Amino acid sequence: MNILITGGSGFIGSHLSEKLLNEGNNKLFLIDNLLTGSTKNIEHLLDSEKVLFIEHDVQDHIEIEEKIDYVFHFASAASPVAYTEHPVNTLKAGSIGTINTLGLAKKHGAEYFLASTSEVYGDPLVTPQTEEYWGNVNPNGERSMYDEAKRFAEAATATYARTYDIKTKIVRIFNTYGPRMQLNDGRVVTNLIVQALNNEDITIYGDGSQTRSFSYVDDTVAGILALMKSDKYDVFNIGNPNEMSIKELSSVILKLTDSKSKLVYKDLPNDDPKLSSKPAVMCHMEPGDMLLWDSRTIHCSNSGTELSDDTNNLIRAASLICMMPKYLSDESVLEKRREAVDKLISTTNWTNSFRNADEFPLILEAEDRAKYKWPKKPILNEYQKSLID
Repeated sequence: MNILITGGSGFIGSHLSEKLLNEGNNKLFLIDNLLTGSTKNIEHLLDSEKVLFIEHDVQDHIEIEEKIDYVFHFASAASPVAYTEHPVNTLKAGSIGTINTLGLAKKHGAEYFLASTSEVYGDPLVTPQTEEYWGNVNPNGERSMYDEAKRFAEAATATYARTYDIKTKIVRIFNTYGPRMQLNDGRVVTNLIVQALNNEDITIYGDGSQTRSFSYVDDTVAGILALMKSDKYDVFNIGNPNEMSIKELSSVILKLTDSKSKLVYKDLPNDDPKLSSKPAVMCHMEPGDMLLWDSRTIHCSNSGTELSDDTNNLIRAASLICMMPKYLSDESVLEKRREAVDKLISTTNWTNSFRNADEFPLILEAEDRAKYKWPKKPILNEYQKSLID
């Protein structure tokens, strides 16, 4: 397969190139203007006859004579230092560069893969962010040259897919770290590590409670390759579902480096996300993967049904439809649940074990249950009323 990668000598692009070269019979065309990338990142690949490096800016027309099967558009300044220093180039890489690479994919009939970013969500009002979330962005803020360029790139990719029937995939990459990052790129992981190794004050912007989803570069690239090989053509988040606060990250780095650095707090930069940037965790289910059952539970409570006029002695009866992944159970538990459902026996609604509700002393004896009836008119507070109106 002939694969073209823009930004091929950059941080993530170089790792992607390395993996693709080691997989199958791929020939790589690596395009980079070396504004933020470096040939040092790919020098171990350049001796291969299957790797062709082209120093070229994606703002300019791209012409490749050989047939291209797959286009990865990863060219862009991606760190705060880089896109602040090169704002216009960043805008053009995401706009003109995207149009040029889409045109190349259209000409060759190639599949197209756009590297977008979690920054398209801006300063999100919800966490985690699903791919359907439209974001909370400042279109003319200090960071807009980067996130708005990526939003345009996504719009262009979707438009070309609809108009010219190009097979496209968009991946929104969350905070990625690892080898080949530039030490002065202004990203939080490199900033903190460099400061700790030099025993300088650790700079925390804000109070350090803001959280991030950090992914090691090998994991990010593994997700990219898995998506490349799939038959799914859409927008996808790639990141770590486990988040960490900036203050927690600082503590981990201080411990691992045995640094004498002290924490220093400064004002949060403009437009810096305050909520966590965290991808939603999605899973694929096949028929039969989930179990449903009627647990008919009865719980002690202070509202619900009544045995007498004594309001201090109330319980709640409920017929609950419970659900759990099948792999959490086993056949013995399943058999007991089937019997309980058939005989209308009350059970607990725990996911991975079975207990008859009659085993609990606080629960009524079976013969006493008939004494309990549902209240004619449940008493609801204002919040409960708002939920059912």
